[in-house]
Amino acid sequence: MLTAAQTFSDGVTALRAEDHPRLRLAASKTIADHRMSQWLAALREARPEVTVTLEVGNSRQVESWVRSAAADLGFVEGPHPPADLASRVLGSDDLVIVVGPDHRWARRRTRLTVRELATTALLWRESGSGTRDTVEEILGTQPAPPAAELGSAAAILATARTGVAPAVLSRLIACEDLRTGTLIEVPLADATLTRMFRAVWRRQSPPAEPGELLVRIAERGQT
Repeated sequence: MLTAAQTFSDGVTALRAEDHPRLRLAASKTIADHRMSQWLAALREARPEVTVTLEVGNSRQVESWVRSAAADLGFVEGPHPPADLASRVLGSDDLVIVVGPDHRWARRRTRLTVRELATTALLWRESGSGTRDTVEEILGTQPAPPAAELGSAAAILATARTGVAPAVLSRLIACEDLRTGTLIEVPLADATLTRMFRAVWRRQSPPAEPGELLVRIAERGQT
């Protein structure tokens, strides 16, 4: 009798879980700040019964949360997919070199070279940032020591505006400053600064239907 009661209770719990599925997400800071709200709004419209939680960190932190099963699905940025996770490319993201109006590069008439960028002290995000990984790979050799290492894009924007040092940021982050002239874009002559946005998940645990739907929404949103 107890077994039958427990079976009934387990069945009710399972039905409730299906009625109110939970999706645990993790996203890099750029994606969380500039893309995730649109994607989640579309998911909410299609599947209002889904409960979503979102953790935000740099790309390596997100990958770690997915590996440990703390997140069902992650969204990261960077030059390469993590080898031990399944992934899907969602689109590309342009990076731009920016300086404040008072920085000497704001007045230069020739394009910057990768060598010049590599030998210049820059404003960097912390180690593990997808932006930093992308730029360090493009620079190739060991770059110059940082002018400062800052934990958020907002801090880098504010510091770059003062003209103290150049920064490399997502165009998504810098677009308003570039529009108003509080930051100046410095073109690069001999490389393209581009990284990929990806969804990642554990190979043995592909995303369930709400997660798969969110990935499709993200793909459409990046085209």
